Amino acid sequence: MSTSSRQRRYQIDGRVTITVFRSTGKFDFWGRISDVSEGGMGAVVSGKLEPGEFVLLQFSLASHALELRARVCHRRGYYCGFEFLVVSNLQREHIKLACEGISTENGQDERGRC
Repeated sequence: MSTSSRQRRYQIDGRVTITVFRSTGKFDFWGRISDVSEGGMGAVVSGKLEPGEFVLLQFSLASHALELRARVCHRRGYYCGFEFLVVSNLQREHIKLACEGISTENGQDERGRC
């Protein structure tokens, strides 16, 4: 089990732009974030991504623009799970602050526990 799947996930609705570089070129997709944690996110994506592919995620949380490299962990239909690969301390703090007061996937309010 990866680190991101063990972390508490928070339900967030937002737009994400996904860039993947393949041998056939660069492809940009957009998606809707469904949940986020300190270690990753889940999103419904407009294109086909394969588990193991490396991507660049661009999204905003609480008015903070973030750009993170990630790995596609799994895909179920159009839903993909992403594991963040490198997160700076500042980016991690922005994610934590955005999660304060947001309900977790089980519906409980988990203030300050992102």
